[in-house]
Amino acid sequence: MFYKLLIIIIFISMTLTQCQMGSTDATNKILKSTSENNTITEANKFFSSKDYNKTIKLLEALPENKHNDQTLLLLGKAYLNIKNYKMAINSFNRCLEKIKSLENVNHKKKAQIHHLLGFSYQKNKDYELAIKHHNKNIEYTPKNPVPWSLIGYAYIDMKEFNKAQESLLKAHQLDNKYQSPITGLGRTYYALKEYDKSILFYKKLEKLNPSNPEAYLGQGNAYSKLNNTIKSHEMLARGYYLAKKIDLALENLNKINNIHQNKELLKLLIVCYMDKKDYSNAKKEIKTGINLFPNDDDFVFDLSQLYLREKKYQLALKTSLEALNKFPNSHILNVSVATAYQLLKNNNSAIDYFEKAIKIQEDDVETRNRLAQLYRIQEKKDLEYFHQGIVYFYTGDFTQSNAVLNWINKNFDRQSDLSYYKGMVLWGLKKNDESIKFLKQSIDFDKKNYLPYLALARAFKETDQKTKAVQILNKFLTNNPESKHTTKVKNTLNEL
Repeated sequence: MFYKLLIIIIFISMTLTQCQMGSTDATNKILKSTSENNTITEANKFFSSKDYNKTIKLLEALPENKHNDQTLLLLGKAYLNIKNYKMAINSFNRCLEKIKSLENVNHKKKAQIHHLLGFSYQKNKDYELAIKHHNKNIEYTPKNPVPWSLIGYAYIDMKEFNKAQESLLKAHQLDNKYQSPITGLGRTYYALKEYDKSILFYKKLEKLNPSNPEAYLGQGNAYSKLNNTIKSHEMLARGYYLAKKIDLALENLNKINNIHQNKELLKLLIVCYMDKKDYSNAKKEIKTGINLFPNDDDFVFDLSQLYLREKKYQLALKTSLEALNKFPNSHILNVSVATAYQLLKNNNSAIDYFEKAIKIQEDDVETRNRLAQLYRIQEKKDLEYFHQGIVYFYTGDFTQSNAVLNWINKNFDRQSDLSYYKGMVLWGLKKNDESIKFLKQSIDFDKKNYLPYLALARAFKETDQKTKAVQILNKFLTNNPESKHTTKVKNTLNEL
């Protein structure tokens, strides 16, 4: 009997031990799985915060059998961002192998990996393989201009310009506002010595992106080949200025013999001298500009800006105030006066002139930002929110604009303007009925405020209510025959 009990006890003990071992194995597996999931989560966080080296370190520590298409894609992107193209290629190729074994992988995913592989090979100067993967991308996304453009650039680097032209024109045909193929075609036609075509595409680039230095430098180089020296120096000067190469910009400007006959080039010359802190030459050219173009407020503004840079705030103020007598509706001179007052710590006067400036140019975001800051200092919350909300509107953040404008108290004394901007914001949020309600309310508060009339006309036009659009504009003209805005309203009416 004793032995039987002993055997039963031993059996139970062994069973419990096995259960414990099984439980430990399961626990270890769960812990390991949790640890790996945490690793991937952390890697994503590091990637989002642009800490690519830590992303790589975490993902490279994973065993190969724990990698999937997502981890390898992330690893490749991390390598790509630190310009380790060989390791990026390795990761993307492994990712491609992973998805081959998966069912129901959509074309978008495959196209993305081929795009990244093509881009990485191109950066690694392996152009044939780059083109191969770009072509695979095209198979999955035939209407996508990006791979066609990248193929064009690969051929440019291979100096096969006729092939580059063919691919870049295809990209341009798919999207004629996509800047990459336009730039590439400017370069390609220049290399093919078709300088007129090169200029044509660089002009397109200039129109789409006026702050792109290559748009002007490309034109300048092409004009030089066509022996149009003046146009070449002009374009090169503009391009070098935008590229912050002021000495080269000045070198080209000073080669233009009749520069003082061209107002825009004279302004550029002044800006270059100002940026170089060569105030003596800047002042000399400004005074030339004032004499040659007495009806232009820009040169007086430049003189006041020069005095501000020299910290001669009283002289800047005096210059701008005197000029305002001649140019009372000058936006820039009002800003100049306000800036001088602000630097002289006269915030009340600064506010007055900043407010005058935005009445002339409603969408001046910089001035509205400065007004919001000044009102914040004075703890005038409603006025701070008013201008800050309008800044959000003009920068396209309609949700934030709506929130900030709704913080304003009901007894705010600019109800017409507030209702107008609330209406505009709601239109941006596609809440058309609410928008129209606020625009009408804006007119009720101030029948002389022309902005809500124009906005309502546009709203009615876009909602196929042309008759109402015409009626609302005629209502403004009837009620405000002496308004200085009648020309603008009549022009809008004629467009209808």
